[in-house]
Amino acid sequence: MLSYQHIYHAGGWADLQKHAALCALWDAMGREAASPKVRRTYIDTHSGRGAYDLGAVEALKTAEFETGIAHLAPARLPKLLHPYGAALKFWTPLYPGSAGCIAALRRKGEEMALCELHPGEVKHLRQNLGRKPQVRIIQKNGHEAVIDALPRDAAAQAATLVLVDPSYEVKAEYAQTAQTALHILERAPQAKILIWYPVLAGAAHHEALLEGLSVPLKHGALHSLMNAPGETPPPKGMIRSGLILLNPPEGFAKGFDGVSELLQRILSRGAGRRRRG
Repeated sequence: MLSYQHIYHAGGWADLQKHAALCALWDAMGREAASPKVRRTYIDTHSGRGAYDLGAVEALKTAEFETGIAHLAPARLPKLLHPYGAALKFWTPLYPGSAGCIAALRRKGEEMALCELHPGEVKHLRQNLGRKPQVRIIQKNGHEAVIDALPRDAAAQAATLVLVDPSYEVKAEYAQTAQTALHILERAPQAKILIWYPVLAGAAHHEALLEGLSVPLKHGALHSLMNAPGETPPPKGMIRSGLILLNPPEGFAKGFDGVSELLQRILSRGAGRRRRG
């Protein structure tokens, strides 16, 4: 949506789950590759700015980073979160979005295709990542552009990671996201597809996404949920953050769940300290 700018939400608790899982997944894909010569490809359907200044007026207006990255010490993260810590260190003093995380971790020659429709966000994206090698910025709706961005070669498709991460400002986008993922699978059956979605208080919009992906969810896809920090869910807004991974690397299920569990514990301790203060 042209009204959505992720700077208002950057570094929040849901961002941490998404980005830490993305980094762990990219790391697992690197270890899974049969040869170090295999070059991975990253495609992002809704890239935003790629990296964010949490001191910007927009970020300070909502201060959502105080629910997330403010409670993390990158140098003291558990081993599973080390790839995420490396991305955080790479971008200091900025906070890396999804594209920024992969840019920090990718190997030489690995390609990125970053879709973003919002002209203002594209401007920032070009400033942050546009001059890096093997980065292609596509100013189109990611739901429409992602299929053409997929590699044509089957081996390259198997080493491809697609993040489907829309704003969900419109209810219909939950079902649309499921359709986008299924279309990707039709064109690139072995591609890894990571989908992020929110669970909102008093709403069941996300059920359209789960229903649309019911078949892959019954046949090997991974699904992880993380609760908003604190003892009780907030009365409005996002109460849970969800991730779905289609075609996960072999043996990655434990790590996928582990990211959410580790962050849940870390952020819950931070929420407790905030309440006592």
